[in-house]
Amino acid sequence: MLEDLFKAGYDTYNVDGNEEGKSYLFSLRKKIRREFYQQSQIKNTKAIESNTMFIFTQTQGYHHKLALFENSRDGLALIVPDSLANSPDKPAALSKINLVFEGSDGSPYTVETRVVRYENGKSGTHLMLVVHSDKITPLQKRDSERIDINMPCKFSHSTATTQGKGRKEVIVYEHSDKLHDGILEDVSTGGCRLVTELPIKPDQTIYIEGPMNMRDIDSAIGSIVRTTKRKDGKFILHVRFLKIEMEVVNRILAKTTGFDA
Repeated sequence: MLEDLFKAGYDTYNVDGNEEGKSYLFSLRKKIRREFYQQSQIKNTKAIESNTMFIFTQTQGYHHKLALFENSRDGLALIVPDSLANSPDKPAALSKINLVFEGSDGSPYTVETRVVRYENGKSGTHLMLVVHSDKITPLQKRDSERIDINMPCKFSHSTATTQGKGRKEVIVYEHSDKLHDGILEDVSTGGCRLVTELPIKPDQTIYIEGPMNMRDIDSAIGSIVRTTKRKDGKFILHVRFLKIEMEVVNRILAKTTGFDA
């Protein structure tokens, strides 16, 4: 019911083109959800709800996503994606594994469990069966929800200069006209993850241009916090945004909330 009210408010602001109104609405929604929808911590996998997505990471830089197919009395049945089914990362039966997931309120957890076996499910799905577990550890909650994208983008080197003095001092960013190809893997209002073939070191500022809400071509300035080399030789740039316009933030939030489905 409350989400319906927020959605109606968003639609009204969207028609009017009121970006400040949308920004206030998203801020208010975040505060209310944090205050009233915070659920008690999950203590056992038996309490995990349907449609939960699990992340399995074996090789650095590769994150395999396993959707919950069924939560039964005997354990969890997870749908194995092709990226894992055909990978040396695939854990053996009876081996212990760690999975990361989010509760219905967005709180992240890691759980240690054990693979029982693999079997074929309906419609050709490949299932991993794991035992129930109470070895669940809460993780620090992300400040911003993320969008899984996996879409092409462009990026280039950016430089920052300080203009003005005192209270009028501002930072101005200028980016190179030489654009490089990359892939946006996920985006939030706070940053993104970008895949490239270039071995770019951390602590550099870059300009990024791409479909941050999976539709509109927007841009932002960010700092590379960390660079991870994948097994296939490509590099993942973990970027924290330094400058992003209000309307771009609103478009990202509209996507993460489902208001702009």
